[in-house]
Amino acid sequence: MSSDFPLFTEWCEENNINDRQADFITSLLMTSSALKYGMDEKLKNKMSERLKTDFNDFQIDREIRNLDFESFEQIVKKNISATFDAEWILFLLYNQGLCPDLNKHLLEQANTNLAVKLLKLI
Repeated sequence: MSSDFPLFTEWCEENNINDRQADFITSLLMTSSALKYGMDEKLKNKMSERLKTDFNDFQIDREIRNLDFESFEQIVKKNISATFDAEWILFLLYNQGLCPDLNKHLLEQANTNLAVKLLKLI
């Protein structure tokens, strides 16, 4: 993993994404990762509800249990007015070791030129 890239928090500042929005993004990914890669059903339901409770001012109208790139991008862009590429979020958080399996999986699904370029750096 390269230090040639900014930390996610630095990238958020540069892209006018505030701390609350950054927390929402990381919580969304951490919850989705936990739901996808293992936990018992009772804990999965609690985590999903906790995300919706902690971020009740954000709209989560897509399924996050089996989050795909399109859903991730739509959820994030619906809740954050800044202009950015969702692929960068996934790459930077992967680069920092946060939910690497899910972030790589979502980048692979993105099927964009940017995602292809970023995947080559992983």
